[in-house]
Amino acid sequence: MIDPKKFHPRTYIFKKIIENLKKKINVDVCWIICQPDKFSISENEQNSIYDIHSFSNANDIIKKIKPDVIFVDKDKDLIQNAITTAAKLQEIPIIARPSMINYNPTLENNSSKNIKIRNFFSTQVPSDESSRGFMRRGKFFFYKFLFLIHTKISIKENFFNIISSSLNEFFHIAISRNQSTLNPNIDLHLIVNSEQANNYEKFGIKKSNLKLVGNIWLDRFFEIIDSKELELQKNVKILIISSPLFEHGIWSSNQREDFLSELFSILNAESKFSISLKIHPTSESQEYYNNLLKSKHMKIPIFQSEELLELIPNYDLFITYGASNALTELAFCQKRVINIPLKQPIESKPLVNEAIFCGFIKKCDKLQDLLFTINNSLEIVPKPNEDYLDMREKFFFNSDGKSAERASDAVMEFLSKTH
Repeated sequence: MIDPKKFHPRTYIFKKIIENLKKKINVDVCWIICQPDKFSISENEQNSIYDIHSFSNANDIIKKIKPDVIFVDKDKDLIQNAITTAAKLQEIPIIARPSMINYNPTLENNSSKNIKIRNFFSTQVPSDESSRGFMRRGKFFFYKFLFLIHTKISIKENFFNIISSSLNEFFHIAISRNQSTLNPNIDLHLIVNSEQANNYEKFGIKKSNLKLVGNIWLDRFFEIIDSKELELQKNVKILIISSPLFEHGIWSSNQREDFLSELFSILNAESKFSISLKIHPTSESQEYYNNLLKSKHMKIPIFQSEELLELIPNYDLFITYGASNALTELAFCQKRVINIPLKQPIESKPLVNEAIFCGFIKKCDKLQDLLFTINNSLEIVPKPNEDYLDMREKFFFNSDGKSAERASDAVMEFLSKTH
């Protein structure tokens, strides 16, 4: 888990559930921070935020905090796997937050072996804002891997089971191209739509362990869906939404430099465009972008800590690249978007294919065609069709802005049966 004081979709979802729980019962929240470096905790945070490096294994975490319930992500992440394995022996209820990305056990992960190798030797992890040291990500992987093994030893798991399960974990993370395995220790999965429920059941999750609550993250966007025509001003305001492809090991530093340099040069040549940039809140370095833009003699606003939700109403058109999660958010808000796919399967993102057919999203496979694609997008007034509205209803269950409230009700109902 990253620092809960930083804005991130994962922490936002957990916080909204907790916020609604606090309306019903007294809640004390403890966050476990899991980062490569020791985390500095202020005196007034000492009973609510804990650094993973303060513990030898997950069993020590359970003994120290004595939780009544544990919230985790759906995946079999090494640290969360360790914590839930220790908690399971203590019969502590384990609940998975609603996932932003659907889980489909029949799909392959897009990460190639080359990308996984590059990730392993990466000088930073996704939450770093800049490079920190040789093989930082690989070293952190081994730290988490050993933490899991130490946890299994502490709970006196059979030696041969430890060896077998550890090799299996290593295979799935380092070699396999299958999607991450769902954590089998989870007692209740909060899910966003019925299709997600079907896919969880394919994996073997019992229907009784699933609760449909809706999409907490996208609930916020209902207020800014623009039903009126997309009127344009003379000076077209464009927001570029970056993607941390380099930070996640998909791009080399040269690939990032070449792509962004060409992108900024093309847009800077058009005087009628007013350009701004939104970069990832935790994974990317604002200093890098400042230096890059300075080398191009460009000075544009760069947003990092600001929410995309706050920025969307202020722009006429958005440029994204790769299979960014922002595509679904922009499709949901019915905004003009130019996407440069970079050979990534953007149509697999919820609502994106329908938004393409409606004209909200236009693909631009080559940067040389970017200006033509932008002008083409600005000439039309896209409107939602029946397929788009049906798919939005399908993917975003009961879109009434009350998903977090339903999630907290589901948690209360579940805990009443287990205590």
